[in-house]
Amino acid sequence: MGARGGLVEAGVARRMRELGYQDGAAYLELLRQQGRYSPEWVQIIDKLGIQSTRFFRDRDVFACIQDWLQRRLTGGEPLADLMFWSAGCSTGEEAYSLAMLASELLAQNGRASYFGVLGSDINSLALDKARQGIYREHGLRDMDASRRDRFFSRLDGRHRQVKGELRKRVSFMVDNLLAVGNSLPARVDLVLCLNVLLYFRKPRLLAALDRLVDQLRPGGLLIIGQNEAIGWKDPRVCRLGNKQVNAYLKL
Repeated sequence: MGARGGLVEAGVARRMRELGYQDGAAYLELLRQQGRYSPEWVQIIDKLGIQSTRFFRDRDVFACIQDWLQRRLTGGEPLADLMFWSAGCSTGEEAYSLAMLASELLAQNGRASYFGVLGSDINSLALDKARQGIYREHGLRDMDASRRDRFFSRLDGRHRQVKGELRKRVSFMVDNLLAVGNSLPARVDLVLCLNVLLYFRKPRLLAALDRLVDQLRPGGLLIIGQNEAIGWKDPRVCRLGNKQVNAYLKL
């Protein structure tokens, strides 16, 4: 079993011990009986979730987004609104990073366009933390001080909260990328989905990618993890030449 399989096995075993189950089949039957998104499903998803994220985690990715958005803002095309989707957003750092970047670039270019960010994840407990927008000071250590002070209020010596003006631009919803029939409230200009698809086997991986591309507006940008979906091709998108980022434009 690979590293990912070992993490899943350990998470399930930990939850079974908490409930007093010794038989894996019995615990699986419990999950089947309770149904998807039941309290027990939420608990096991939380056990399996690898919530390793931070603000502006991948500098190459955000540099790519900044370049793409800057070109759109200075290209002369009318922009009624901008909508971004952080798929698999965990506790919200990625979604708020997108909101900060959009807010800064719109202000710099004198554009008053509306923008919004949707963060989605299968883990409702992580989303509860994201909605609060409260983070440890240590987690903001790599962020520029001026950006940190502009977008965060200090709560105490150890915690800061995303300011309300930015928080109102970001919403969160429970979503399973494998539920291909699901759709977002609106199509989006950017999909950021990092380190999520690597957990999917190929048929489900391709179905999830189809859904991500479906959700993009023409001219929109899809970014996935550098080692995810190697060799994937879709006639609706073209890959950017940036070798540091796995990014695709919708035609």
